Amino acid sequence: MSSVPTAAASSSQKRNPEIFGFIDGASRGNPGESACAFVLCNRQGELLFQCARRIGRATNNQAEYQALLGLLAKVIELGINEVTVFSDSQLLVRQISGAYRVQSPQLKPLYREVLNQVKKLTDFNIYHIPREQNTLADQLASQVLSTHLKLKPVFEQAERGNI
Repeated sequence: MSSVPTAAASSSQKRNPEIFGFIDGASRGNPGESACAFVLCNRQGELLFQCARRIGRATNNQAEYQALLGLLAKVIELGINEVTVFSDSQLLVRQISGAYRVQSPQLKPLYREVLNQVKKLTDFNIYHIPREQNTLADQLASQVLSTHLKLKPVFEQAERGNI
């Protein structure tokens, strides 16, 4: 993973979190067979953790939300209280940031769950980035979706031991 996008550096005058997450969802058909992925890295852009999993039949937007929920669950599990997330889903970012209302009945429960998980953190930021800056999460979601292995629906890998 290369460097962290500059959007985090310009967010505000308060200290930025040291953990950054990148999320992506993928769907073959919309709705169709879907997968989600997320990666965690530090300020230097070093990969700390990555996860990708199939989620069954879903829309692309549902897969994006599942990626964010997976990232939040892992961050909370690891005891991390601050995270900045980057996503190439403009809809998800604008809904989570409050710029758009969630109108889809399929997304409302996912949206509420995200907000419940975010309340457990002391600092949470989410930014939209171009797909070209989200390559690892995008590749992981696509790779897991493209493989037809039924035995390994979840791929997780921690880098450099403990986070």
